[in-house]
Amino acid sequence: MLPAQFTKLIAELEHLTDSQTRYVEKLLKGTDSVSQLITE
Repeated sequence: MLPAQFTKLIAELEHLTDSQTRYVEKLLKGTDSVSQLITE
């Protein structure tokens, strides 16, 4: 993952609620979830 993409992802996570953040953190533990999350 490019640093710019990671920074953008973190910025987006800051705007999520606690439950959404926990859900996304679970996704990030998946193999391809990170790239899917960025491209969607």
